[in-house]
Amino acid sequence: MTTLRRRVLPAVLALALLLALPALVGDAVLIRVLTTACLFAVLAASWDLLSGFTGQVTFGHAAFVGIGGYATALFASETTANPALALLIGPVCAALFGLVIGIPALRLQGPYLALATLAAASALYQLIFVFKDKTRGEDGISGLTTLDETAVIGDIGRFIANILGGQGFESARPLARAAYTNYFLVVLIAGAVLLLMCWFGYGRHGVVLRSIGQEETAAQAAGVPIARYKVAAFTISGGCAGLIGALMVLTRGSASTDLLALDLSLIVIVMAAIGGTGSLIGPAGGAFVIILLQDHILELIPMVEAEPAYKQLTFALLLILVLRFLPHGLFGSLQETILARKRSPVESPLDSASVGDSPSEFAKEVQ
Repeated sequence: MTTLRRRVLPAVLALALLLALPALVGDAVLIRVLTTACLFAVLAASWDLLSGFTGQVTFGHAAFVGIGGYATALFASETTANPALALLIGPVCAALFGLVIGIPALRLQGPYLALATLAAASALYQLIFVFKDKTRGEDGISGLTTLDETAVIGDIGRFIANILGGQGFESARPLARAAYTNYFLVVLIAGAVLLLMCWFGYGRHGVVLRSIGQEETAAQAAGVPIARYKVAAFTISGGCAGLIGALMVLTRGSASTDLLALDLSLIVIVMAAIGGTGSLIGPAGGAFVIILLQDHILELIPMVEAEPAYKQLTFALLLILVLRFLPHGLFGSLQETILARKRSPVESPLDSASVGDSPSEFAKEVQ
């Protein structure tokens, strides 16, 4: 079994578990929490593909989410086309924005790039109010057709929910049934996107991206097209984040300014740091840890429920402990430990795709 398959295997197993979980849980509230966790898992992984791999740290990832979400909402509200088509509009617009941002970002590094992306997200947030006749400002765009209500996608979701939903779906009320339907649709779409990102990130292109992030000068000297790969990372990451923005809008039936909030960008970075940057699976796992703690586990503690500030304190302590004792994150450290034990002594650097691989072996292939 190659290292690529060993790295993707946890994602496949997690996807299978998520599909089987509703039949075991039977709780519509927890299903909604898991739906949110799935969305943030892909969002954190998309940030990691850009920042964790190439070293282009951004503080404005919410810009892609907002563009994807609002493009989807505007298309769905202004046209009579099938809302399923709106699911494609969001990621395309966000990917194009990533392309536009990625080109001038080539001249920026470190804190300058982080501040520039933060400024871009802030500018987009202000545009919501400038064009409030279309975006409806703080009120947002509401009354949209949700995923479970669409003609084709909704039918597929209900069909899967009837098979895998168990007693919880069969005995649920209509609103809870919609939550189950949206859950299975989100799991399948988000799971497919995450697997594609893993295939890209753990393949030879991912090795080149990591070499750029760690040894850009050496990669450039080896003939790696740095600019092309950096712009591609912005575009792919933006497209994936835009898809999550579209899914957020279509699962709740509305688009609001929280899609462009600074808090959204920051929580994604925290998820990636806790899970482990540079691993894709790590940030996705970190998203589940944060969302389950925030929306479910900590809610069971009376003291935390009475004082929400304890949640922020919990996250801060968790982040400090992880950065101090597990610099590769919770899941990143675990994954590397497992791979190190299973890795064959004769396995080539190309197969292992480790972070420290030199780009010289791939220069001819990527040009």
